[in-house]
Amino acid sequence: MRRLSFVFGLLLFSLGCSSSPKESGENESYAIKVEPSSVVITVVPEKGSFSAYTIELSFNSSVVEVDSVESGEFPGNPVWNKNLAEKGRIILAGFHTAPEMAQGPQTVAVVKFKPSSFGITEISARILSLYDSDLKPIGGSVKLSAETLTVR
Repeated sequence: MRRLSFVFGLLLFSLGCSSSPKESGENESYAIKVEPSSVVITVVPEKGSFSAYTIELSFNSSVVEVDSVESGEFPGNPVWNKNLAEKGRIILAGFHTAPEMAQGPQTVAVVKFKPSSFGITEISARILSLYDSDLKPIGGSVKLSAETLTVR
């Protein structure tokens, strides 16, 4: 009986000691993290405003995973496909029909990442389509708040 209680106590002790720092809330400095943890995506139309966009975002999925996609200042919420994110890219799309449209650059999304493994990945984006309020194609570019993500 004494041996069983010793083994049970040892098991409980080892379970308490084996939790990761991130789960236990202690020693957060030892938890792996992505730096920066999010990337802000801004669309810059060549002139005027835009009412719809489609953007491709690429990264190394063996280093980071998409944790979430949040709206930016653009009125339409971004739509994206989680299945593509597992392959290292996401397609973001959004539109709005507001009567008053902001002119110039607008933040369309904030993509938050979580670590997959240690390393560095480049992150890039390109506009697949961009439309004005009359649904006519227009030119423009996309800017990212970071060009690389580091997992440490």
